[in-house]
Amino acid sequence: AAPSSADRTHETTHRDRESEVTAQGKTNEYGVQTTNRRIFSWSEVDRFSWDDGGFEGQILSGENMHLIRATYPPGTPYAMHSHPYEQFSLLLSGRLRLTVGDESREIVPGDGWYAPSDVPHGGEV
Repeated sequence: AAPSSADRTHETTHRDRESEVTAQGKTNEYGVQTTNRRIFSWSEVDRFSWDDGGFEGQILSGENMHLIRATYPPGTPYAMHSHPYEQFSLLLSGRLRLTVGDESREIVPGDGWYAPSDVPHGGEV
């Protein structure tokens, strides 16, 4: 039986082009507070919702890299998008029909993908 959701953990690297220091600490150009944690538990990381499709995620952001843990309910679109930084991702459970640039295929747990800077990628869980 297929898992009821797909966990997708990916590391996203980027150059922190526009950072600002606030009273709460340093935030990057995406408004995500950076962390100096070297060892962490996901239970310590706040959850957020990206859209109304049921997506839930957690993010840790360093100076030059993000680590994102995301959960999408089955049938949820992983909207096509691009960004000015590279992205490496790993599918932990479920299945994902994925498109990166002009390449599409279904991936299964243990499979991963690389999206170069500014290359559209997305799919459906």
